[in-house]
Amino acid sequence: MGHQQLEELAGAYAFDALDAADREAFEQHLASCAQCWQLVADTRLVAAAMPHTVTSVEPPAALRKRIMMAVSPARTAFPAGWLALAAALMAAIAGTAAWTQYRQAATAQVSAAQSQSQVESLQAQLSALQGQADTARQAIDILAADDLARIELKGQPASPASTGRAYWSGTRGLLFSAVNLPALPAGRVYQLWYVTAAAPVSAALVTPDAAGRFTLITEAPAGVTPTAFAMTIEPAGGLPAPSGAFYLLGSF
Repeated sequence: MGHQQLEELAGAYAFDALDAADREAFEQHLASCAQCWQLVADTRLVAAAMPHTVTSVEPPAALRKRIMMAVSPARTAFPAGWLALAAALMAAIAGTAAWTQYRQAATAQVSAAQSQSQVESLQAQLSALQGQADTARQAIDILAADDLARIELKGQPASPASTGRAYWSGTRGLLFSAVNLPALPAGRVYQLWYVTAAAPVSAALVTPDAAGRFTLITEAPAGVTPTAFAMTIEPAGGLPAPSGAFYLLGSF
């Protein structure tokens, strides 16, 4: 199975919808393919909140247009993995019934609960689901933006196997993911930077998981126009300017 065929399985893998044979083949490929790890991470970011959209809405015109362009046979600007992400986005927008039913049932349970602990537990669940829904909506807003740009970040000499991907909208914000980052030394943190014509500006402080992966969403800071994105390792709490070697770097 070629790389393009395997890449097209990323969306189904994120939804745990592959049969045993395809799943085994894809996971073997995934172990050595940072690009496919990023496609899975991008899809899961939105898919995690698919059932939890609070209100039914029509897909934004810009998003519908972008998806239709992506699936058109005449359109080749988007990679094959975009199709999986596009499907996840449409499902996230349309999949509102499950959340509505859950919220109604949970509200009824809260009303009928006999103990304060039951009430508090259900309210905590609802709060967590609301947070997931907010994250999904923010991701959709970024990916539907008219000014969306995608930037690939490459590993630098300090971390040649690492890769990253930024979806940047100056009006909506930043969706960023990275894979294969080295483990952090004690008391250190990864710091993501907007590289501007004037000086680098801190975007976020992040701690990857045990496999060196993370995904984040953050709002676009006012007055910042990046020409590139970069990542360094800095002391816990971060610094106002990079002090160490670049681990990831990518420009527009």
